[in-house]
Amino acid sequence: MFVIRIVAALTVAWVGSGATQPPSGKDPVLDQENVAIVRTVVETMIVPEVRAVTIGRAPVALLIDHTLKLSASMEPRGLPRQRTTETSFQIPDLNLPSIQLVAPEVVQRAFERGRGAEPVDGWEELARLFPGFKGFAQVTAPGFVDDGAVVLVSFACGSLCGKSWLVRLTLRDGRWRVVDQKLLSVS
Repeated sequence: MFVIRIVAALTVAWVGSGATQPPSGKDPVLDQENVAIVRTVVETMIVPEVRAVTIGRAPVALLIDHTLKLSASMEPRGLPRQRTTETSFQIPDLNLPSIQLVAPEVVQRAFERGRGAEPVDGWEELARLFPGFKGFAQVTAPGFVDDGAVVLVSFACGSLCGKSWLVRLTLRDGRWRVVDQKLLSVS
């Protein structure tokens, strides 16, 4: 039941819930340390998902360019409640070849087009707009605990295709490294 609730909550957030989308004003940009954490999480969790199904064009995953703002109903146990998880931040370019930053509205519009008189599949629309498209990802800003950080990350690759994880990182030898990951949902 918990997994179904998390998947439902994340899906609502992905396709445009006003409660979890960034406000219309300019969001603050993640600081350098938080960017390093987000980059490590995307590199470790999302890039392998994108490359796992590579046939033809160079694969690309869309990364929503704002951190996911968690509502109380979405917050899994273990993710600390902090200002960073309750605020939306802009994510700067991570310089990862298979990751393309997009505004949340880009994904939202692709799925909204499917609700009109001429239905359009949002997944097909994104594939048309972004050659090599394999899915889209979203992350929370890091929450800091004990000797490290935790991030909630999700990857959606179809209407019945996706995963979400709670990822724990620690700083070793001046670099952030994933030390634990808990699969929260898979579809």
